Amino acid sequence: MKKINLRLLTTALILVAIFTSACGAKKEASYGGRTGSVAMPEAIEESADNAVQSEYTSDSTAPETEGEITSESKNTNSVETNRKLIKRVQMDVETKDFEGLLEAVNSKVENLNGYMESSEVSGNTYFNENGSRYASMVIRIPSKNLKSFVAAVKEMGNVVNSSESTEDITLQYVDVESHKNALIVEQERLIDILKNAKKLEDIIKIENRLSDVRYEIESYESQIRTFDNLVDYSTITLSINEVRHITPVEDETVLQRMRSGLSSTFFNLKTGAQNFAVWFVVNLPYLIIWAIIIAAMAFSIKKILKKVENNNMKSNIKMPYTDNKVKEETKKDPADK
Repeated sequence: MKKINLRLLTTALILVAIFTSACGAKKEASYGGRTGSVAMPEAIEESADNAVQSEYTSDSTAPETEGEITSESKNTNSVETNRKLIKRVQMDVETKDFEGLLEAVNSKVENLNGYMESSEVSGNTYFNENGSRYASMVIRIPSKNLKSFVAAVKEMGNVVNSSESTEDITLQYVDVESHKNALIVEQERLIDILKNAKKLEDIIKIENRLSDVRYEIESYESQIRTFDNLVDYSTITLSINEVRHITPVEDETVLQRMRSGLSSTFFNLKTGAQNFAVWFVVNLPYLIIWAIIIAAMAFSIKKILKKVENNNMKSNIKMPYTDNKVKEETKKDPADK
């Protein structure tokens, strides 16, 4: 009997423990349901308030995951391998065949898939000492074809001056691109929020922010296009001078320098005489007109001076006669008295 009573007691205790644990779980579930039902409207109101905030930056996003970290590392590696370089070249060229060099340059630009950004030709005067025409060109050539174009220009004419510069804009490019991508993410979030917005005030605020974001995205895209154009197409500033005497660009010995100096002196004397002859013939009508004017003025001045001289001589002849007459009158006065 004692054993049976012990078994019944233990069984009763187990049942009581199970019953009390079940009741506690049921109460917690009921309380949890009540709190969840109460908190639901507050969450909805809170999300509606957040919908009208005007700033959504990349700092407000969730913490970085491993996938984001790996993508950033991939981006940095791609930046290091794909640098954005702007190359500029400036060249001064001399030539005796001005028209031929211009045609050759234009043909080379077309063959290399480049284009002429600006071109100016001036000169064609009578009195230029070394030549008569000058051209200034700004040429855009694909960066991969830059070396071949520079080599071709050196073969076409006499390059007396050349300089090249490279500008690295990789960091600026990445910075602009990251700003644009952040704004695109913000734009997508604003569109999603706008779809769920119900209040007119919220809708107006979200649309205003959307217009600002779109304007900033367009501005960054325009800047990126400008960077891409400067990187993809190198800029060559080409100055072409038409000359009659090519300037030596290689190192010369003393004898060669003396010879080239004498040659340059005789060339300058010859060119000066030719320019003077051309100037004299061109301005001969003006010289004749001025000669006639000067001769007429000289003749008039000479005639006036001669007339003045004759008048002076006549006055000098009359003066002695009047003096004698006065003396005679003075002598007669005392006797008459």
